[in-house]
Amino acid sequence: MPSSDKQVDFKEIEILEFHYVIGDNPACTAGCPIALGTELVGKMKCDVDYFENNRGKRKNRKKLILPVPTRAQILMERGYSINEIADGTMEADRARQERHITNSTQKWDKVNEMSERFGRVLRKAMLSGGAKKLTVVANTA
Repeated sequence: MPSSDKQVDFKEIEILEFHYVIGDNPACTAGCPIALGTELVGKMKCDVDYFENNRGKRKNRKKLILPVPTRAQILMERGYSINEIADGTMEADRARQERHITNSTQKWDKVNEMSERFGRVLRKAMLSGGAKKLTVVANTA
């Protein structure tokens, strides 16, 4: 079969619906993160053409971000208390802080690695005695 004859058709899609729960994503910049729970709430099948014609306009990335009060309101509507939301916020803050520390220390990993490599090469050259030429190869990839 020639490559121009290859074709894929989608007839229907299945939409699964889940509850919102308190999430744990440290990439959430402020407030309590929300996530999809594991309990299936609803399931629906529909024709792909029907879905594409009725789903509305796609949102850009910025419009997909929910403001902190909106997330809190969603969680409260799902039965979470203010204390549970505050706990989720504090846990996310701790995770963000840990991520920040990790990211700031990783910047020096390459420098430390090259320094250690240079030290090993230098020690080896000194121990071999009478080395007239010292060649250091640093791979930064």
